[in-house]
Amino acid sequence: MEAICLKNRMIMEDSKLRNISGLQEYFSALQTNSNYVLVLSCSDECSVYWRKFVEVSDLPLRTDIAWRESYVAIIDGGAIKVDQKSREELDLDYKFVVGHPKYSVEYVDGQLKVGCEPLEHCKIKVKSKGYTGAMGTHRSEVVVDNIDYSMNRTGINMVVIDKETGKVADSVNVNTYADPGLTIHRA
Repeated sequence: MEAICLKNRMIMEDSKLRNISGLQEYFSALQTNSNYVLVLSCSDECSVYWRKFVEVSDLPLRTDIAWRESYVAIIDGGAIKVDQKSREELDLDYKFVVGHPKYSVEYVDGQLKVGCEPLEHCKIKVKSKGYTGAMGTHRSEVVVDNIDYSMNRTGINMVVIDKETGKVADSVNVNTYADPGLTIHRA
C-alpha cells in the first residue's frame, strides 16, 4: 500500500487491518465489520493451498479451483457477490454505493423542503489471469478510482475497500501456490 500511495502521490489512511499479520485474525477482523468490500484476484497459480486458504478464512468460497485457473471473488458487506473461475482471463466490473444518503429538511417560504444529495458509487475493475504458458502472461488487477491496488504476485491478491469512504483500507498477497503457512505479504 505504501508503494502504491507514494507512486500516486496519495496520503495513506490509517487502517487497523494493516497491523494484522495472521490470516485467521485478518479474516476475523473482516467478518466482524460488514463495512468492507473484499476483492480477491488470482495471479499465476493459486490452487495448491486454496482449500486451506478457504478453511482458514472461513469464507464460503468455491473449493474447486484447478491448476493455474483464473479466479475472482467479491464479498460485499459479508455477502458473496462474485465467485468465478475460468481457464481464460476473467475481467469484471463491480460497483457499490459509498456511504449513506444525506438528507436535508428545511422550511423555505413557509414550505417544508426535503432534499437528498446524490449518492456516490465506487467502481472496481478486476482482472485475473492464471499462468497460460509464455512468460508474463499471468496477471492480477484490482483497479479502484483508476489506480491498480493489486500486488500482482503469485497466489491470491486481496484488496479491502471501506464502504463508508470508498477508500482502499488494505492490499495484501497470500501465496497459495508455495506457502503452506499462508503468510500475509505487503509491499
